Amino acid sequence: MASDKTAGAMLTLSGLGSIALMAVHPTSNSPSTVISGVHGSLLIVMLVQASALLWLLKAKTLRDLAASVFYSVGMIATVGAGVLTGFLFPLLKSYQEPPMSDELFTLVWSLNQVLAELGVIGVGIGIAAWSLGLWMSGERKLAGFGWIAGIGPSAGLVLGLTDMHLHGAMAAYGIQGAWVIALGVTRWRAG
Repeated sequence: MASDKTAGAMLTLSGLGSIALMAVHPTSNSPSTVISGVHGSLLIVMLVQASALLWLLKAKTLRDLAASVFYSVGMIATVGAGVLTGFLFPLLKSYQEPPMSDELFTLVWSLNQVLAELGVIGVGIGIAAWSLGLWMSGERKLAGFGWIAGIGPSAGLVLGLTDMHLHGAMAAYGIQGAWVIALGVTRWRAG
């Protein structure tokens, strides 16, 4: 189906875009325009990715619906984390009189971390549920990769083995992005 092929291409490009943008992820010392620009671009890429994934899933079973719900909630949390760090943080940083307190920045950072963790876990559960359907339809390699990409980062966060600071976030988003690329390529080729 042509629209599935388009969704596959969207997944492939958005997966590559998310990994490229994470590779240039700014720090808190970066200029506000860079922080907002990278986070805004990531949010657009993630929403394109979510749209394509939800199109392909077409929720025909309870498992598909669960995958859609968990993935969507995870994506909403991820968007919230990106808005906090990409837009609220630079806005607060720009205030000169009176300067914002360190406690306020700590609160914004803490909220970002909670939402980022919920995002990775929600998306991860969605990927794992989707991968169960892939396994049942005979796409064993893609399903196995999906379980690793979905459960691995989620388990690492739940067990306290990793966090969503820059390197942990790059690893979590990187493996989930790689699975999105793999899925996108298979759907693009099949379309």
